[in-house]
Amino acid sequence: MRRVGSSSLNKASPSRFVARSSRPRIFITRRYYREQEDLIKRVTGASKVIVLNNIVRNAGRADDRGSSNPFAGGGNGINGYANVVHTDFRAKRSVEKFYEQLPTRDSSQARNYEIRKARKSQFSRFENYEVPSTLQPESGIHGGKWMLLNTWRNISDSNPIYNNTLACCDQQSVSSPDDFVSVDVPLRRHSHAEQYRLASHSKDKHLWYYFPRMTKDEVLIFTQFDSDPKAPARFCFHTRRSTTQPWTQPFRSASQSSVA
Repeated sequence: MRRVGSSSLNKASPSRFVARSSRPRIFITRRYYREQEDLIKRVTGASKVIVLNNIVRNAGRADDRGSSNPFAGGGNGINGYANVVHTDFRAKRSVEKFYEQLPTRDSSQARNYEIRKARKSQFSRFENYEVPSTLQPESGIHGGKWMLLNTWRNISDSNPIYNNTLACCDQQSVSSPDDFVSVDVPLRRHSHAEQYRLASHSKDKHLWYYFPRMTKDEVLIFTQFDSDPKAPARFCFHTRRSTTQPWTQPFRSASQSSVA
């Protein structure tokens, strides 16, 4: 296990993930999700972990939609590479994302919708960096904290990642909020992703780490949001790192999971 910078961690973690198109979706949601939940509990000591989603990136297999907008998702379920520096969510959206996962005590679907809607509106008054430092009483974990994390791994059984490796920015080299730029990224007709991008005027001071030749038995864990405003790394900006060498190696194939 290697801690890299203030917001990312590279860990040996054998996986049963099988990158075959014939593998049913239920295999990922049951077996691989459970694998990621157990991993995060071991690494962080979290009492509860929920996998929010999972995406696969492979530029050689992504369709036109997945290639033109790697955040929207391809029609075949495979995305291209994200070639811009970004976080997955802004702070306010991260808070909403977490509270959307909390179970409700009402069995009525309509009532559940109203409860979740009220939870979201509860945070509409917060600006990007003015978010609660502890869980609200309704979460059932009084005074605790929560995080959004990403797990990222190579899913090729035979090839390490030669090119388009993942690069993470050390959050200690980023000035908050001066270096943050809010961007809305179109996803589908009526939806968008609320991301941060890094300001270009301060790029020379940013410290980056990348992870060449990752194998399937390694996993990279990095922070997407920490509910504690005093945490040393509340976000982790990331992007792909493309080499200028004329590689003739296989396309990078990687799986990325978002967990709370």
